[in-house]
This record gives sequence, C-alpha cells and structure tokens, in this order.
Amino acid sequence: MAKCLDLSKAEMHYYAANITKAVIQQGASFGAFDTETNQICGLAFGELGNYTYPEFEEKPKSLKIQYLLRLEDYLESNLKDDLGTSNYLIADPIVVVPKYSNRRIATKILYRQLQFCVDRGIELSVGFATSVKALSIDARMGYKCKKKYDMLSYRDRCTGKAVFAKAELKDNCIHLMYKCVEDYKKEQSNSRL
Repeated sequence: MAKCLDLSKAEMHYYAANITKAVIQQGASFGAFDTETNQICGLAFGELGNYTYPEFEEKPKSLKIQYLLRLEDYLESNLKDDLGTSNYLIADPIVVVPKYSNRRIATKILYRQLQFCVDRGIELSVGFATSVKALSIDARMGYKCKKKYDMLSYRDRCTGKAVFAKAELKDNCIHLMYKCVEDYKKEQSNSRL
C-alpha cells in the first residue's frame, strides 16, 4: 500500500521507525537471518489483538503517512467483531529481501508465528493479504478469507479521497485472512503420525 502512495525514503523511515517501536515491544514479531552474512532476510511483525498502541512520539506531518495510518485504523477497527474474539495475532506484514525470495522464508516465518500462537494460547492468526503472492502463501498454509476490503470504494475518512484505488491488488481488495490455531495443531499432530 505504501507503494501506491509513492512515499519518500524519509517518509518510509519515519513510518517504519515509529511502527517498529510500537510493534516489536509486543514480543510477537519474527525475523529470518542469513547466518553467513548476518543480514536480515525476512521479517514479520506480530501484533496482538488486545494491544493498545501508544501514540507516535510526534504526530506525522506527512499527509501520505496519515493516509496509511488511517487505512490501518480502518482495517483493524472492527477485527474483534469480525473475528468474534480479541484473542488473535495479526501476522502482518511479511517482508522478504528480494535476493532471498522464492526460498519459502515467508512461509517459515508464518509457521513460527503459528507456533507462537500455540505456545501462548492465541486462537487465531490473521493477516491482511495485499498481493497475489501473499494470498497464495496464505492459501497454501490453509488460511481462509474472512472479509474483503474494496479499495476502489474506500475513501480516506478525513479527505474523502480514493488514495488506494490504484493499488495492485487481487480483485482490487485487501483480503482479511485467518487461520484457527486449533486447526494448525491438528495438522501438526496428523503430520507426526
């Protein structure tokens, strides 16, 4: 979605730094590292469903960042009602460094987050699929689509602009995907037989 806004490097850095501060402290994020180069090759932020975000240290001045934050608020504002629980983990976004793509790193990170859910008694793993590749990974792992958010009809609540209408999305929608952790546990016990 950030690509659609054409964020500058400074805007991306500001957004990433502030979101990272809020999300990493929850202890539900995972990374993959190349042990030979000691470089990060993949990352997934994990957000607990019952977590309340602190305010950004300073309010974002960039209208583009404000658009992105309001979209996140829109997507996450009714999750408890949509999912029927607040006991979920948002596994979002999953980023893999391009030179490490096609090595199933995103899949492995999702499995780690699912195991984290098992260990912590979390009911659902959820995410917002914003690409065809993300949808295919989710489908391969048994995630189901709970809801679609049409970006052609989405309007920013403050400006009324359709700022994400040109986003490259399957069916022009962001897909809310979920997997029941109990289903994952059954799959794991069946694979051991």
